[in-house]
Amino acid sequence: MAYTVVVYMKKILLALFVGLSFGAVIPQIAHAQKLSTTAARKQIQACYNLQEKAMKTENIEIIDGLLSTDYTSYNILRIATDRNAALNTDRFLFRLPSDTLRYETQITSIQPRGVDMIVMTKVTMETVAGSGARSIRTKSIATYRDFWSPFKNSNGWVLRQTVELTAESWANGKKVF
Repeated sequence: MAYTVVVYMKKILLALFVGLSFGAVIPQIAHAQKLSTTAARKQIQACYNLQEKAMKTENIEIIDGLLSTDYTSYNILRIATDRNAALNTDRFLFRLPSDTLRYETQITSIQPRGVDMIVMTKVTMETVAGSGARSIRTKSIATYRDFWSPFKNSNGWVLRQTVELTAESWANGKKVF
């Protein structure tokens, strides 16, 4: 009987110790995850800043370095585009006779998913083509859900997938869609 009481007491003490330990460890894990999300947000924002620079300077190599080898993008109609087609679309845009006045990506939220990050963004792009009375100014605003994965490169992250959620465009101040 005494042996059973001792074993029972040891189990209670072990359960109490484990419970107190997890009570102390869980907030530390949550804090570490928050710190890593904060650090990831800064690193991914730096990637978006590189993308903005690439769009303004029409530098396809920068964009190429940000995309994973299995990158896929989905437009508003959910039509998939692979990495090569996405890069070719950017090359085509760079050949158009227009100047990018503004290309800005704002992170609206970031959420960890395993080691990856799901990033919601709002992208604003303004261009002008032509000059004088025949010039056309365009403005586009779109929201995206991007999936970033950690990668051993100078950026620390690669873009694996982009899903366009909303899109609006204006030409000379009039809404096109």
